[in-house]
Parts: sequence; C-alpha cells; structure tokens
Amino acid sequence: MRVAVTRLAQDAPIGAYGRATVVVEHRDGVPTLPTSALRGAVLDGAEVAVCTHGHVEIRKVRVGWRDDDRFEVSEGVLPGEKVAVDHVLGLEDGAPVSELK
Repeated sequence: MRVAVTRLAQDAPIGAYGRATVVVEHRDGVPTLPTSALRGAVLDGAEVAVCTHGHVEIRKVRVGWRDDDRFEVSEGVLPGEKVAVDHVLGLEDGAPVSELK
C-alpha cells in the first residue's frame, strides 16, 4: 500500500517506517477491552476473568481485532459484563472478588 502524508512539520526521510490503523467497519454491541485483561496467548486460547456474582469466572474468548492497547471480544463476553483488567494472571476460577460499581 502507498500512503501520501501531508502537513508534516518536516519532510520524512526516505525509507522511514510508520504504522496506521484503517477502520473499515464499526460493529455495534461488540465489547472492546484493554489488552491487560487477556490471559494467555491469543493463538493458544485467550481467556479473561469475568467478575460475576462476587466471584471470578475464567472464560475462553475469541479475539477479533486488536492493537497494542485494546482488543475486540467477538465471543465469550457479553456487553455490560465486568472484566478484571489488572493482575489477571493471579486470579483463579471461583476466587472471591469485590465488584466495583
């Protein structure tokens, strides 16, 4: 792909690399979470820790689009469910948890 960049403060040197995200579709109702919520590698079967009814429920998820900061959950978490986003590797299935309001 070729891209023309305009309005730079200075000319970009020949051979410079960059990264761009091109959004071709927006899907309503698909949860997006921070990547810190992921447990395990995406290819090996990613998991998240869902906080429900005062305990942790470890669920396998299908990851859709993702970048360095966030990812799309295409299967495994419903919109509106609460998911742990910090220190998720230390959580076990069934562990008690206080849900933030």
